[in-house]
Order: sequence, then structure tokens, then C-alpha cells
Amino acid sequence: MEKNPFNLQFGKRPKQFLARQDVLDTFLNSLDDMDSAEKESLLVGIRGIGKTTLLSDIAESMKVNKQWVVINTFASDHITKDISDTLVYEYQKRFPKQKISGINIGAAGISVGLNFNNPSQKYGFATQFRILIDAFTKEDIGILFLVDELVNVPEVRDFLSNYQILLRENKKMALLLAGLPNNVSSVLNDKVLTFLWRINRLELGAINTQIILFSYEDIFENFEVSAGVLEKAAKLTQGYPYLYQLIGYYLFQFASDAKRIGEKELDRAIEVAKNQLFDKVLKLMYLEMSPKDQEIFLALGKLESPIHFSDVASQVGETKNYTAQYRLRLIELGVIREAGYGLVEFVVPFTKDFLKTL
Repeated sequence: MEKNPFNLQFGKRPKQFLARQDVLDTFLNSLDDMDSAEKESLLVGIRGIGKTTLLSDIAESMKVNKQWVVINTFASDHITKDISDTLVYEYQKRFPKQKISGINIGAAGISVGLNFNNPSQKYGFATQFRILIDAFTKEDIGILFLVDELVNVPEVRDFLSNYQILLRENKKMALLLAGLPNNVSSVLNDKVLTFLWRINRLELGAINTQIILFSYEDIFENFEVSAGVLEKAAKLTQGYPYLYQLIGYYLFQFASDAKRIGEKELDRAIEVAKNQLFDKVLKLMYLEMSPKDQEIFLALGKLESPIHFSDVASQVGETKNYTAQYRLRLIELGVIREAGYGLVEFVVPFTKDFLKTL
């Protein structure tokens, strides 16, 4: 049996994916102009919208560019050490016969850190970072930092603060951050990181369902497909990239060796895809909410579309003024969005079905 062209693993670049070519090209082109506003960018989007895939695609595209080193990492409480270690590794790999002035790397490896004249004296990340960036700058090599899963922790603040300082000195660097809407808001609200308010912000939304249909038609070109099935499948994704992967994966799986896709296979694929969507996306979103957020979220699921948010007040026994604050909170969490004056809609497909299971 042929290998399934779709991939359901989070954090891994799918074999079949819908490239956001405009975002990709704009960012890559910005690296040719150190004055470009786009070379420091922030990707914002809910789970499954394609942030990690886009970062992976940029990293893959940069492999052939010898004028740049890519530091592909994620936000964590050890990001500064990871960055320092990776910069040393990349420098040694490119320039094995050269030494960075002021750096002594012990036999235990680069984790020993950066030492100066006094071998027992170790310096913090700010000094390490400056020395390493200067070393690459002397070789006219730029450093591109790709940081996924952005969160507001001290180490991330340390890295971003030092990046800002060197950016003011016109070092050859670029930065692409990616994070969930609520985590991004936490970082942006940090008084130490106000420069991020000026960063180029890219909100990743749904993909045009016509593009999804074209992709399905191309992938299942050699399958016997009943009329209207792929159109229905594409429409049901509502442009959500992870659901595109889920439905495509199970359509391929259930088509079996006969390579036939009809309503039966589509119904099976949708049912399994929905359960995966509930477990991998919607359940996580729900668990991240406060108890009151959850109560409002559940109440929204009981309202008929189009959803008038003000109607939720009577559902939970609160005033409209009180529940209005939760409208903003749920929008920030990425679970609902504005759909007209006073109206909201769910962001992730099948959210209403998920809420019925709780």
C-alpha cells in the first residue's frame, strides 16, 4: 500500500502541506535588506493553524543560503543556553580552524560556557551573545532566530532584550517568533519588551477552501472518487490546516488498496478526524481556560447561530456588562472571533460538537 502523504504529528513539517507562499516570500526577501521592517516578525495563531510548519519551511529554504545561520529553537527556560551552544557549534562547523577571540571551550564541550582571561571567570548570556554575534559579523554571516511556542519566561525576556540591544548596533540578524494568541499577549504586555509592539505582526488565519480542494484533487488524482466528495471534504475543513491534514489522512487510509473514495469513506474520515481534533486541539484549549471562561464557552455552545454574545448573559445568570469582559478573553484565547456587530463565531471547526461532549 502507498505511504500516506498526510502527516498528523504536531511540530513536524507535513509531507503534504499548504504553503503560505506570500508570508514565506515576504520574510525571506526581507533578509536581503537589513532595514526591512519584516525581518523581525511575529506569527500569531491558534493550534493547528500552521505556525510550526511555516517556521520549518523557512528553515528548510535557508539551508542553501551560506550567508546565514539559522538558530531553530523554541521558547523555554533554557533558551539562552541553547542559543549560545548552537552558535558556538555552528561557528566551529563553518570555521573549524578558527577560534573566537576570548572564548575557551573545555573538554566537556560547549556546555562549559564562555571563558575569558581568567579560566574560572564565566560571563553571562549578554556577553556570550555579543561575542558570538560579533564573530559571525566579522565573517559577514547573518543569524536568523526562529523561535516557536513563544511564552513569557525570564530566559525568553533575557534573549529578546539582548537581541534588541544588538539590533540597535546594526548587527546582521533577523528574528521570527511564533506563538498562541494568549501567550503572545502576555509577552507583549511585558514592560521590558515594549519594542515588540513595533514588530511586524502576522496573524495566521484560515486557508481558502478552494486551495484545499485543489490540493485534495491533486493528491487523489489516481483514486476513484464519487462526485462532490472532495468538495464536501474541503468545505468541512473551513480552511483549518490541521483539519485538512486529518481528513486527508483518513480519506487516504479508508480508501484502502481499492483506491475508492465515496460518501462512506468520507463519513468515516470525518468522524475519526473530529475525535482527533477534539483531543489534540479543542480539549487543550478548554483546559487552558479559567473556570469562568469555561462556563461562558459552554454557554456559547448552546446558542443558535448566528451567536449574539450578549445572549450568553442569561445563560450564565450574569449581567451583560459582566459577561462582556469574557468576550475579549475568549477572543484573545483564539476560540471565538467577531462575526459582525455584536456577533461572534467559533474559530475551530466542530467546536459546537465538541462542547456537546462535555
